[in-house]
Amino acid sequence: VESTGKGKERSDEQGFTVLEQENLFQYSTGESYSSKVEEELFMNFDCEEAFIFVRGLESGVYEDTEGSVTYSVKYGDGECDNIILVTENGEEFTIDLDEAYDDLGDDTDD
Repeated sequence: VESTGKGKERSDEQGFTVLEQENLFQYSTGESYSSKVEEELFMNFDCEEAFIFVRGLESGVYEDTEGSVTYSVKYGDGECDNIILVTENGEEFTIDLDEAYDDLGDDTDD
């Protein structure tokens, strides 16, 4: 894996903010993944029930031998929730990560 990246972050008593960030990962298999923070990502330390950023936007591209996928993740408008809006190749999905996390525990080997 070959990777490059740069960014700026800030942390204070209110929260953790990713001010800028760009990453590129290139694999020997021909796959690559790039991401960029488009709008500052903010994690509010007062949001005890939220385990992700509560505000911000990041975008990226995944490429392999079969093509590419473009995506963006909108983390919200500051609400203390774990809901994100994912856009993948122009199609939007709202994902409640609390539900997705709970669903992981529903898999049983009965």
